[in-house]
Amino acid sequence: MTISPEPGADTFGLLSTPGAIFSISHGIDYGADDVELIDCGVYEAAKGAVNLGEGGIGISLVDLWQRVERCRFLSAYYPASGTRAAKIAEAVAGAFDTVDVLILSQGGVYEQGDNLWERDRTQFIADMAKDGALEAAFDASGTFRIRTPPALDGSAPVWTFRTGEASNIVTADRERPLDRLYNTVVMQPMDDSQSWDQQTIVLADIDHPRHPSKIGVVPFFYKSATLNTPAEVTAAGIAIMQRVLGTTETVSITSVGNPALEVGDVVSVVHAATDTDPGFQATHLIDSFQMDLDTGAMSLATRSSTLADLEES
Repeated sequence: MTISPEPGADTFGLLSTPGAIFSISHGIDYGADDVELIDCGVYEAAKGAVNLGEGGIGISLVDLWQRVERCRFLSAYYPASGTRAAKIAEAVAGAFDTVDVLILSQGGVYEQGDNLWERDRTQFIADMAKDGALEAAFDASGTFRIRTPPALDGSAPVWTFRTGEASNIVTADRERPLDRLYNTVVMQPMDDSQSWDQQTIVLADIDHPRHPSKIGVVPFFYKSATLNTPAEVTAAGIAIMQRVLGTTETVSITSVGNPALEVGDVVSVVHAATDTDPGFQATHLIDSFQMDLDTGAMSLATRSSTLADLEES
């Protein structure tokens, strides 16, 4: 962002202070002191620059994950037993003791074994999250949220993007990718300290376009550092399958902005029929988005993903 300096103040010195925290809100001014603002993230200054002639200040901001990444372990980390969510929360607090942590899912129990994490705090968090089928990240309010990854629920879209009458879409592209056609997940222990054998999770729905009978067996290999029981391995493998099964369709949208949307929200996409297009209506998950805080314009990438019947083999 570019910020105009305040007269009589060292605005550049203030904004470029190491560790400076910025809370971003965006919304609508209805007039008559009626303003509605939505949290759009809490960030830390990553880089600051000032134009010595005009005085304009350019600031680059990054998610608070940077602080967790920067504050590595001082020595090899040997965590005690406990729920994976609790272990993640402890690791985040070790880097950022003022952060609020919201635990919505526990991710199973980690049993202390021979696992050591040398320095990388974020690698430890990522390992715990993957093995516990968890999503662990900062949300728009700056809270570190630990939850089950969002699932596609066609009965509960929070927003509708539409073309035609009352359109809020500026441009949109629909795509069906034909690569990364995984249909099998192979779960492997990291070392001999884990007392479970390799497990394979296979797409069982013969009507699915990615069933092995149609495209062959396409494996995705995953080595776990923390899973300890066959039941945990199966649960994690199924969660991984639902992610790597791939997207059956993606839509890239440029639209009128809605700052309340988040990655993982379920939205409807409605395209009106034309002379050359029969139109379509679909329910998608938001994969990513960008929003111009100045103009309110938004661009999004969404995906459709149907949970498939899976079986262990």
